Amino acid sequence: MRFLGAPMQRASPGLEPNTILGHAYMIPFDNRKKGVTEFQVVVGYKGLIDFARRSGHITSISANIHSSDDDLWEYEEGTEARLRHRSGVMQGEKLHAWRRVPRAYGG
Repeated sequence: MRFLGAPMQRASPGLEPNTILGHAYMIPFDNRKKGVTEFQVVVGYKGLIDFARRSGHITSISANIHSSDDDLWEYEEGTEARLRHRSGVMQGEKLHAWRRVPRAYGG
């Protein structure tokens, strides 16, 4: 029954666990207090992207790694935040991971 509870838990958001889509994963955890193995659904980053796209609040999502040998890296926080990045050969030291999620509307 514990194994069947996990698919029920993820059914409402519409994610498919343990598929090539990578939306969600059914992960076994040992509950030492109860002495049983329980399954939990863990939403993957692709599932989070799917949620965001379905919300209608964003236009796109992009992410990358900033390496020490990149051709361009400019980042500024604030009310006029901006990020400019042009990858190089990506063989240098990994310095940052970034993501950009522009909104579909000003809200």
